[in-house]
Amino acid sequence: MALCKPSTFISYNLNGFNQGVSILDYLCNNSDLNVRPTAIFIQENWLTSENLNKFNKFTDYSFYGCSAMDKTLTQSVLRGRPYGGVGLLIKNDVCPGISFHTCSERFTVIVLENLLFVSVYLPSGKDDDETNQTILNTLSEIDSIIEGFPNHSVILGADLNVDLSKKSRSKDIILRFFDDNDLQLCGNEFSSNINILKYTYHHRSLPFSSYIDYFAISKNIIKDIIDFDIIDSGIDLSDHVPIKLIINLNIKVDNSKQNGLTNNCNKTRSLRWDHCNLADYYELSRQLIQPIFDQLCLFYDDFVRKKLSPNSDTIVGGANTDNEANDVINLFYNHLVNALNEAADRVVPIRKPQFFKSWWDAEADTLKQNSMKTHRAWVVSGRPLSGNLYDEKTKAKYLYKSMIKKNQISDRSTVSNSLHDSLSNKNRDLFWKIWNKKFGNAPKVSKTIDGESNEDIIVSHFAETFSKNQGCSLHLQHYFSNEFKTRLAAYVGDYCRNPLVDVNLVESVILRLPRGKAAGLDTLTCEHLQFSHPIVACVISKLFVIMIMLGYVPDAFGRGIIIPIPKGGKRSKNDKSEHYRGITISPIISKVFEMCLLDRLESYFKSSDRQFGFKKEIGCRDALFTLRKVIDTFNSNGSTVSVCSLDLKSAFDRVNHCALFIKLMDRKVPLCIINLLHNWYSKLFSKVKWMNSTSDWFKVTSGVRQGGILSPFFSLYLLMTY
Repeated sequence: MALCKPSTFISYNLNGFNQGVSILDYLCNNSDLNVRPTAIFIQENWLTSENLNKFNKFTDYSFYGCSAMDKTLTQSVLRGRPYGGVGLLIKNDVCPGISFHTCSERFTVIVLENLLFVSVYLPSGKDDDETNQTILNTLSEIDSIIEGFPNHSVILGADLNVDLSKKSRSKDIILRFFDDNDLQLCGNEFSSNINILKYTYHHRSLPFSSYIDYFAISKNIIKDIIDFDIIDSGIDLSDHVPIKLIINLNIKVDNSKQNGLTNNCNKTRSLRWDHCNLADYYELSRQLIQPIFDQLCLFYDDFVRKKLSPNSDTIVGGANTDNEANDVINLFYNHLVNALNEAADRVVPIRKPQFFKSWWDAEADTLKQNSMKTHRAWVVSGRPLSGNLYDEKTKAKYLYKSMIKKNQISDRSTVSNSLHDSLSNKNRDLFWKIWNKKFGNAPKVSKTIDGESNEDIIVSHFAETFSKNQGCSLHLQHYFSNEFKTRLAAYVGDYCRNPLVDVNLVESVILRLPRGKAAGLDTLTCEHLQFSHPIVACVISKLFVIMIMLGYVPDAFGRGIIIPIPKGGKRSKNDKSEHYRGITISPIISKVFEMCLLDRLESYFKSSDRQFGFKKEIGCRDALFTLRKVIDTFNSNGSTVSVCSLDLKSAFDRVNHCALFIKLMDRKVPLCIINLLHNWYSKLFSKVKWMNSTSDWFKVTSGVRQGGILSPFFSLYLLMTY
């Protein structure tokens, strides 16, 4: 649809990404602005190509631009002050209208519908022949691009590094360019702010000020200008100040799409447990779950007496036919999930990814507020260039800037020390985990999958790919199904003592859960459980006991979200759906249940000592070492060794459920667990999530879920079947 409302544009010289990121956060998060900017024209980011992904932190925007340091870095070591770098941050909801873009070291051009956005950074220096030739060459390149779009209106945001109020040859070149392209400067004469700054650049140590940052737009849209302003803020650490232009334009938006040159995150928001009052959540979870616990206790006491065998504490096996009890399980589970979500929603702040900085603390908040407060007082007093107010403002900003630098250095030192410690302790896994979190980039995700760029079509392709693996042939499926039913009718298995799961086990499992993982469909994470009142563990343990007795799991346990993950790593061209593997995100309480079962039944899942996969602290490296030593032994004795390897394609996805249950029965797994797993695997449904689109639900008829707690231990099926 067409938006008939004002569009805000910002032009800002960052003076380095670290210097300008504070203002960019302010602009992109809409602190005081009426609307968030449609586009931000950026100059001097000082980033290399490898570091341009820092702009990904602004998740509602896509960055278009390139580094200005690639040529320098390929020729020599970078010394001294970095060089330039321009680009544009474009709001994601207007990105689908972009039809053309190009960039160089000194300019970036974007074509959005009938508008042409140009971000420019001209050289600083004397008014000499070399500088003027660079200006002329840069503007000539831009001029040739503008000529290719004769019916488009131009909005140009630039750091010209030239004061156009003073005579110079550079000024003449720039004004001639504006005249040739029918552009007009937009400055303080369009502002409604009577106290607007008279400069856009200020060198604090000299001090020296000048007006060198400008907007220039096509004359045919001058009449649509609503306001112009210079954003003067106490948190601006750059030598430049942002300039703002508001124009009444029709720009189409599409809130369902987020496109751009960089792989931005979706518009997801996450619960920030590290910035909430955990005591409040602890108490609120108790208040909300106490009624659930009281009702569950009444049902539990009556139910357990009926299900235990006479004069014994052994759980009676057999297929479950108690539909009323099944409904009660679903009811209690849903009440528990809703209560935990409500407690978190009322207490825990919800923020976008990377909203909080790891090195930010209470002192940083205080210094930031003090810098803004003293700056406002200085502005109200007419911006004096000396005196107490000027000194207080300068000192507050210096302390704020010094704190940021100190904390960033401390944060880097912490990472360096952690890497050193992990190497000293020979903890390879921890080393690479820290390294990838801080310095690693996620594998590149292609914009086009199977020749399609539409997210809805792509997600349906993934769903088809992940659902088509039906395991063995139909003949074998019927065979395994009939064989399982026959054996189940007479199966006894080992005795299962009550309670198989108790509150102590549940609490220990919850404490072992890794934090920071994605939430399932119920939006719960391990933090919901770990920071809650112990009454939650009591409810979960009683619910688990009832589930085991009935051989029934809540319907929500069978529903998962599949996230396609590139198989080939960072350098592969991941443009085919078969190049991705699906990781299933399951409800966190189902993971707790799996871990409890594994703790009690691990003895049934033991495999041969010659198996290296799916075992703790051993893996491929151990298998390769063993193979190498065996080969060396035979070779040293004059023998030739022939090695044959088999690749079980999509092994996890092709496991036949009934065949798996038969193998578990061969190991005397208790009947109640067989019934429970049979019920669980009969209600497996999944849907695929890709970018902002999700597929329809499809039934999973074979395979064990990659990402499941028990799935690796079902490798005994693979060893015994193939």
